[in-house]
Amino acid sequence: MGLRVLEACDELWLCGDRLSRGMNAELAAAERLGIPVRQIPESEITEVISMEQKYGVWAVRSAASICGAAEAWLKENGGPLRFDTMEQAAEYAEQLNAGICTANVHYYPKEAGPELAPAPRMGMKLC
Repeated sequence: MGLRVLEACDELWLCGDRLSRGMNAELAAAERLGIPVRQIPESEITEVISMEQKYGVWAVRSAASICGAAEAWLKENGGPLRFDTMEQAAEYAEQLNAGICTANVHYYPKEAGPELAPAPRMGMKLC
Protein backbone atom coordinates (compact mmCIF):
# COMPACT_ATOMS: atom_id res chain seq x y z
CA MET A 1 0.00 0.00 0.00
CA GLY A 2 2.76 2.42 0.79
CA LEU A 3 3.36 4.16 4.09
CA ARG A 4 2.53 7.62 2.66
CA VAL A 5 -0.92 6.41 1.63
CA LEU A 6 -1.41 4.81 5.04
CA GLU A 7 -1.04 8.21 6.73
CA ALA A 8 -4.22 9.38 4.94
CA CYS A 9 -6.25 6.27 5.91
CA ASP A 10 -8.92 6.10 8.59
CA GLU A 11 -8.40 2.37 9.10
CA LEU A 12 -6.00 -0.38 8.00
CA TRP A 13 -7.42 -3.72 6.91
CA LEU A 14 -5.12 -6.73 7.08
CA CYS A 15 -6.63 -9.45 4.91
CA GLY A 16 -5.62 -13.09 5.18
CA ASP A 17 -3.85 -15.28 7.69
CA ARG A 18 -0.28 -14.60 6.57
CA LEU A 19 1.41 -11.25 7.11
CA SER A 20 4.16 -10.31 4.66
CA ARG A 21 7.08 -8.07 5.62
CA GLY A 22 5.32 -5.15 3.97
CA MET A 23 2.10 -5.83 5.87
CA ASN A 24 4.04 -6.01 9.14
CA ALA A 25 5.63 -2.63 8.35
CA GLU A 26 2.21 -1.15 7.63
CA LEU A 27 0.82 -2.65 10.85
CA ALA A 28 3.66 -1.11 12.89
CA ALA A 29 3.16 2.27 11.19
CA ALA A 30 -0.61 2.18 11.79
CA GLU A 31 -0.08 1.43 15.46
CA ARG A 32 2.50 4.24 15.69
CA LEU A 33 0.07 6.68 13.99
CA GLY A 34 -2.91 5.56 16.09
CA ILE A 35 -4.80 4.24 13.05
CA PRO A 36 -7.29 1.47 13.93
CA VAL A 37 -6.44 -1.96 12.49
CA ARG A 38 -9.01 -4.53 11.37
CA GLN A 39 -7.76 -8.07 10.84
CA ILE A 40 -9.87 -10.17 8.48
CA PRO A 41 -9.04 -13.90 8.50
CA GLU A 42 -8.86 -15.81 5.22
CA SER A 43 -11.87 -17.94 6.17
CA GLU A 44 -14.04 -14.84 6.38
CA ILE A 45 -12.85 -13.57 2.99
CA THR A 46 -13.50 -16.83 1.13
CA GLU A 47 -16.93 -17.22 2.73
CA VAL A 48 -18.04 -13.69 1.89
CA ILE A 49 -16.99 -13.41 -1.75
CA SER A 50 -16.80 -16.02 -4.47
CA MET A 51 -15.34 -15.35 -7.89
CA GLU A 52 -17.51 -16.68 -10.69
CA GLN A 53 -16.03 -16.98 -14.17
CA LYS A 54 -18.52 -16.07 -16.88
CA TYR A 55 -18.45 -15.97 -20.66
CA GLY A 56 -20.21 -13.82 -23.20
CA VAL A 57 -20.61 -13.13 -26.88
CA TRP A 58 -18.52 -10.33 -28.39
CA ALA A 59 -20.11 -8.59 -31.37
CA VAL A 60 -17.76 -7.10 -33.97
CA ARG A 61 -18.82 -4.82 -36.81
CA SER A 62 -16.17 -4.34 -39.50
CA ALA A 63 -14.90 -1.02 -40.84
CA ALA A 64 -16.52 -1.96 -44.16
CA SER A 65 -19.93 -1.37 -42.59
CA ILE A 66 -21.72 1.86 -43.48
CA CYS A 67 -21.82 2.59 -39.72
CA GLY A 68 -18.10 1.96 -39.26
CA ALA A 69 -16.21 -0.41 -37.01
CA ALA A 70 -17.46 -1.21 -33.52
CA GLU A 71 -17.12 -3.87 -30.84
CA ALA A 72 -19.30 -4.58 -27.81
CA TRP A 73 -20.77 -7.28 -25.61
CA LEU A 74 -24.01 -8.76 -26.86
CA LYS A 75 -26.65 -7.47 -24.43
CA GLU A 76 -29.99 -8.64 -23.11
CA ASN A 77 -32.29 -6.62 -20.83
CA GLY A 78 -29.72 -3.81 -20.60
CA GLY A 79 -26.80 -5.95 -19.46
CA PRO A 80 -24.24 -8.22 -21.10
CA LEU A 81 -25.56 -11.68 -21.97
CA ARG A 82 -23.62 -14.18 -19.79
CA PHE A 83 -23.01 -17.93 -20.01
CA ASP A 84 -21.57 -20.37 -17.48
CA THR A 85 -19.26 -22.10 -19.99
CA MET A 86 -17.25 -21.10 -23.04
CA GLU A 87 -19.02 -23.89 -24.95
CA GLN A 88 -22.43 -22.31 -24.31
CA ALA A 89 -21.19 -18.91 -25.47
CA ALA A 90 -19.59 -20.49 -28.58
CA GLU A 91 -22.78 -22.34 -29.48
CA TYR A 92 -24.84 -19.15 -29.18
CA ALA A 93 -22.30 -17.18 -31.26
CA GLU A 94 -22.40 -19.88 -33.95
CA GLN A 95 -26.21 -19.68 -34.08
CA LEU A 96 -26.04 -15.91 -34.50
CA ASN A 97 -23.35 -16.15 -37.19
CA ALA A 98 -25.40 -18.71 -39.11
CA GLY A 99 -28.45 -16.44 -39.13
CA ILE A 100 -26.92 -13.11 -40.18
CA CYS A 101 -27.23 -11.77 -43.71
CA THR A 102 -24.18 -9.51 -43.77
CA ALA A 103 -20.45 -10.06 -43.88
CA ASN A 104 -19.91 -6.92 -41.79
CA VAL A 105 -20.93 -8.41 -38.42
CA HIS A 106 -19.48 -11.42 -36.65
CA TYR A 107 -19.99 -12.86 -33.15
CA TYR A 108 -17.28 -14.49 -31.03
CA PRO A 109 -17.36 -16.30 -27.68
CA LYS A 110 -15.19 -14.49 -25.17
CA GLU A 111 -14.17 -14.77 -21.53
CA ALA A 112 -16.04 -12.07 -19.66
CA GLY A 113 -13.82 -12.03 -16.61
CA PRO A 114 -14.79 -13.01 -13.10
CA GLU A 115 -17.73 -11.35 -11.40
CA LEU A 116 -17.84 -10.70 -7.70
CA ALA A 117 -20.81 -12.54 -6.27
CA PRO A 118 -21.76 -11.90 -2.64
CA ALA A 119 -22.33 -14.99 -0.53
CA PRO A 120 -25.92 -15.49 0.65
CA ARG A 121 -25.11 -14.86 4.32
CA MET A 122 -23.73 -11.33 3.88
CA GLY A 123 -24.37 -8.54 1.37
CA MET A 124 -20.91 -7.02 1.27
CA LYS A 125 -20.55 -4.46 -1.52
CA LEU A 126 -17.15 -3.81 -3.05
CA CYS A 127 -16.43 -0.53 -4.78
